Amino acid sequence: MKMTDTVASRLALSLVLALAGACDRVPNGDGKTEQELERERVPIAREAISTPTAMAFNDAINTLVDARCGQEQRCNNIGDGKRYGSGSACQQQVRAGFSDDLVPAECPDAVDRRALAACVKEVGDEACGPPLDRLARLANCRTVALCGAH
Repeated sequence: MKMTDTVASRLALSLVLALAGACDRVPNGDGKTEQELERERVPIAREAISTPTAMAFNDAINTLVDARCGQEQRCNNIGDGKRYGSGSACQQQVRAGFSDDLVPAECPDAVDRRALAACVKEVGDEACGPPLDRLARLANCRTVALCGAH
């Protein structure tokens, strides 16, 4: 009888551990955590050393996402019942949208800081109204403009 209690206890413990491990899994059954999926969705460039004239691609993406969400905040598009429910929702959605426009393979070394500043200004100067649907719509924000001059 003791042997059966031990086996039952081990099975119960295994079940509890399996369920606990499933808590940070995505319900679509692929076994990946949200963090793993987010890393797959966001463009990743090889690490580049930032210099006074150049910035690592991923740092430049962060700067552009901040600029875009700053513009959305200025236009009162962030909050309950608005285009973006929160600042973090804006960050996620904008970053995902930028993955179609900014291609790390076309910018293997770094982003030109002056070109990035021009892009950030253009994003900030966008009029409120229809959302900035494509970053590439802005001439200063195309990958070729950001990556070509450093």
